[in-house]
Amino acid sequence: MRIRPTPRCVRSGVCVLCSRTGRGARAVARRASRAESWYGDAMCRMFGFRSVIQSHVHRSLVQADNALAVQSQNHRDGWGVAYYVDGAPHLTKSATGALDSTLFRRVSGLVSSETVVAHIRQATQGNLSVLNSHPFQYGRWVMAHNGDIPDFEEVRAELEAAIAPRLRRFILGDTDSERVFFLFLTELCQFGPLAGNFTVEEVMTALETAVARIRAICDGRPDEKPSLLSLIVTNGAVLLALHGGKELYYSTYKTRCADRDSCPSLKPECEHATQSGFVNHLIVSSNGRSRTGVRSWWGLGRRSRAYPRPRRTQGLDRYDGNWVQLQQEIASAESGVATSPTLPPSPRLPPPRHPGAVLRWLGNVPGRLGDAALPSADPARVPELPLAPGALEAIVRRSPRGNGYLSLEPGLRTFATDDGALTWAAAPRHALAVGGVHVIGDGQRLLTAFREALAVARFSKVMLFPVATGERRLLRSAGFRSLAVGAEAFVDTADFTLAGRKHADLRQMVNRGVKRYGVRVEEVSVAHRGASLDHLYHHWLDARPLADPMALLIGTPCFERPLGRRYFAARVPDRPNPVAFVTVTPGWQGAGWGVDVMAREPDAPAGAMDVLLTEVITRLADEGADVVSLGACPMAERTPLPRQDSRFLRWVFRWLYRGWIGNRLFPFHSLAHYKDKFAPRWEAVHLASWPRLNVWSLYAGCRMWGLFGSPPLLPPPDA
Repeated sequence: MRIRPTPRCVRSGVCVLCSRTGRGARAVARRASRAESWYGDAMCRMFGFRSVIQSHVHRSLVQADNALAVQSQNHRDGWGVAYYVDGAPHLTKSATGALDSTLFRRVSGLVSSETVVAHIRQATQGNLSVLNSHPFQYGRWVMAHNGDIPDFEEVRAELEAAIAPRLRRFILGDTDSERVFFLFLTELCQFGPLAGNFTVEEVMTALETAVARIRAICDGRPDEKPSLLSLIVTNGAVLLALHGGKELYYSTYKTRCADRDSCPSLKPECEHATQSGFVNHLIVSSNGRSRTGVRSWWGLGRRSRAYPRPRRTQGLDRYDGNWVQLQQEIASAESGVATSPTLPPSPRLPPPRHPGAVLRWLGNVPGRLGDAALPSADPARVPELPLAPGALEAIVRRSPRGNGYLSLEPGLRTFATDDGALTWAAAPRHALAVGGVHVIGDGQRLLTAFREALAVARFSKVMLFPVATGERRLLRSAGFRSLAVGAEAFVDTADFTLAGRKHADLRQMVNRGVKRYGVRVEEVSVAHRGASLDHLYHHWLDARPLADPMALLIGTPCFERPLGRRYFAARVPDRPNPVAFVTVTPGWQGAGWGVDVMAREPDAPAGAMDVLLTEVITRLADEGADVVSLGACPMAERTPLPRQDSRFLRWVFRWLYRGWIGNRLFPFHSLAHYKDKFAPRWEAVHLASWPRLNVWSLYAGCRMWGLFGSPPLLPPPDA
């Protein structure tokens, strides 16, 4: 029978956590009482967190249904929080209850780290002292323990004798947990200095050996219960959890991340069960059962170990390097301890369909109905003036823009006259010109001839994207109307530096990639390394939540026909193949370059792309380039808007950019947020349309771009 004591805030009428009275106090009281009914017997509670990005843990420690602060209502014998800054642990502990502690709330609100270990204590051994509060720390290593060694005083001397003498003198408290920690460090010393780096396998071996030695000393006594040794250990780079008799739960993804619209590291594994074995975040907790439904929790089976044996492996509990790779093994009877059945099986199931897939299908319905019900155009009636071999390439190389290379993408049609050329794609009723207007003579005459030719072919809409601000007057004279639909990021190389506050986030990621993971950049010849880059590119496409390529907006690597493109790749010391690459295309009549394709492996180290882009910009600047374009960000508003733009269409764009639905279809917000790290100069990008510019023009352009899935493009005659 479980007793549910009335929390103190019910008796006093004032909530000690938030100083609320009345209904607010009673709500916190109910959470605390409910927590006790979930958590059961009196033992400590602990929490471990590891992520590829610095994250706040205030909700997990204070606000959530199963937050440590709520659990501490009945675990009031001390608390501690350890977090890592630049690889060094920072530790705050107290002998008071976390629920009553202003310091606990303050620390929980300030902590932002990649690695956090927190603990609330229910004393079974040792007095109430800050020296006995968890986590324990030595050098870079931190450990929290949930459990108990029965009749500890009887085996205390024998346990201390097993600890290395040079470590034994650092024991300050009188708990069994601190002896467990230093015995683990003793075993870890077999693999090298404690200040060095260790593999996951070495840490696992040391932890299992230490637990085995403890059980050999403590569990062989007659009529004694087995020791309970559930542990979390970390050095800031490796985090390991061991189920030693007390419940442990882990979580690797949320049903929906609250920061999905702004997080530059968002991956499918953040919101779905991993299929590759790699995830962005790992949380281990003494209790993961929450009624909010935001995070998916799974139980480690009793006596689970993080040990990478090939047999009977399932699930997730191993953090390796920058990404979490998880394996779980249920110990067999040979361990000498009977094992209980496993808790819910690990989530190696096909991930649920991405919500964006449903939205894409729904968004494509109006276009499909229109294609079926309305008459189609006849692209064959649009005259094409044959160009001499290499003529289009020569025109594009002289283009005063960085995205003119989109005109050289496969699958496009060419419209050319003596005044210049355009490249365009055809859908059943609409046409979209990409790569800009390549003017040789009279630009107005070129655009007018293009528009009239497509009108004769019965195209109901003719659109151009991207259009620069300086080209709007030319397009208006040819009968087109234009609207700002995004912004393009430019880096002026003369002003680019990592110094200063505006580049602080970029500088942090570059330092992490270079110093922690050894990322280096090299220019790659596709004649020798094209196969490895092609594999990386398709792996990146397959790993995206919605795998359709972004047609007509960004190019393809074009390894077979580089045509002046340059390829830069990022490498790390322990990987034979690149982990990321970018392609850059010449523009501005040779005075600048444009970044086109950016691709990275799903398990690339944090900061790899930041190091790569920074090094590319620096090298191009050393070669004399004046400007580097990072590409356009659709729907982003980073510049003053023309007054003549439609207010209704502007509202539609803002809704897509800021809203949940738009960012399920494409990461509009996070793409612009990522490029903001480079403190670029933003210029508006426009969409031009004929004969009218309205919401259907926007829909048709997005559909041909591929926002609603594979675009309905008609192949050119020579395809």
